[in-house]
Amino acid sequence: MGYSIRLAREGEARGLPALEMDAAAAFRAVGLGAIADDDAWEDEHYLEAVRAGQVWVAADHDDRVVGFAVADELDGEAYVAEISVRAAHARRGIGRRLMGALIDRARQQGYREVTLTTFRDVPFNGPFYRTLGFREVAVGPDRPELAAARQREKDAGVDIKPRIAMVLRL
Repeated sequence: MGYSIRLAREGEARGLPALEMDAAAAFRAVGLGAIADDDAWEDEHYLEAVRAGQVWVAADHDDRVVGFAVADELDGEAYVAEISVRAAHARRGIGRRLMGALIDRARQQGYREVTLTTFRDVPFNGPFYRTLGFREVAVGPDRPELAAARQREKDAGVDIKPRIAMVLRL
């Protein structure tokens, strides 16, 4: 089955929280049920990101959204805020293609790097991003917004397995 990657449309924002929750269920298989049960972003949050041109979707041959990636900016550089692929469509290269679209846009917009936070050893997290060229990065005073994002994760209880920040230099 072929998938197209494109910017999200406003009408698709409402369906993204349910897709995020569907994709998050994969965390149960790696002992992170609390992450799977965590709340998704609200519709309005997604709608704002869609309107800003920061959400790419993967659509199936019927143009149904089966995955998405959300970009943001931290410390003046591109940041991966979220990436989710519906469980029924996982392991088909959709996440890789979504990340490719986000990275390509970051290059076009003149960013020097893309950062993200993730679980170090969860196969569809740290190891996956390493295959795309991301490397672990220390979070210090030179990256105050990334440090604040990591602190929000800690405060929210997300830091239940080794969590890291990663960077892809463009």
